[in-house]
Amino acid sequence: MAQGKPYIPEHERRSRERDGKIRLPYRHLLDVDDPHYYAISVHLEKMRRAGIQIDQAAADSATKLIHWEAERHE
Repeated sequence: MAQGKPYIPEHERRSRERDGKIRLPYRHLLDVDDPHYYAISVHLEKMRRAGIQIDQAAADSATKLIHWEAERHE
């Protein structure tokens, strides 16, 4: 299995280079400086794919869950 950087399709790489920024999903609902931002975003994406509407309440619930899980594993 390949290791290192994840594969980014050419069109996405060009778009990122052109924009000069990294896209942060759900940045309007979450604190992007949260150390668990990525895990929370993944959880929200799973919720969205399951048909759950992603709003501030869903983001707050996901944040609490991920922080709770992180505390349990420390």
